[in-house]
Amino acid sequence: MSDVPIIPALVRQRALAHGAAGQRWLDSLPSVVADLSDLWDLEVGDVYSGGTAGFVAAATRSNGQPCVLKVAMPLDSDELAGFERRVLVHQLDAGRACAALLD
Repeated sequence: MSDVPIIPALVRQRALAHGAAGQRWLDSLPSVVADLSDLWDLEVGDVYSGGTAGFVAAATRSNGQPCVLKVAMPLDSDELAGFERRVLVHQLDAGRACAALLD
């Protein structure tokens, strides 16, 4: 993957519709993806284009395990609270009915 991730049109539109907060998210995305890739030793692959709430891409861990990198776009406190609830659901589920949360 190149240094600048491809951002699906609907994700970009949603971010831009939220003004300065969305523009900050877009501007920071390349460094966030790079930092997370380094932190978790990921090779980031193709970007998924089906959603609107964040950046989602196929990835592979250094041990060869396929995974998905998701960078959410919580643009206000309600969305942040919703994101935190989704993370909790994944933690509690531990990969039984939802995708396993690796980190």
